[in-house]
Amino acid sequence: PEDARRTLEYCKKFKQLQNSAGAGEAKGQLLRLINVEGKYVRRCRDFEATQLLNLMPVTADEARTLIPTLEGNRHLEDLVK
Repeated sequence: PEDARRTLEYCKKFKQLQNSAGAGEAKGQLLRLINVEGKYVRRCRDFEATQLLNLMPVTADEARTLIPTLEGNRHLEDLVK
């Protein structure tokens, strides 16, 4: 019963990315340029966006633990929403 519940939660978590087009759109959102003090920058690096989509961390702390290069990223809270 516990294993079945955890498997169901896992499947629901990744259901958001139903196809490659949806995954591409989600990655595009993570990589979009934002204006920071008059300068356009990406919120994260390409490989970080890929890892965020693969791992789907729930919190910024979890993301930092799983993807150490995100340490110090001031946009991290927005990225994991």
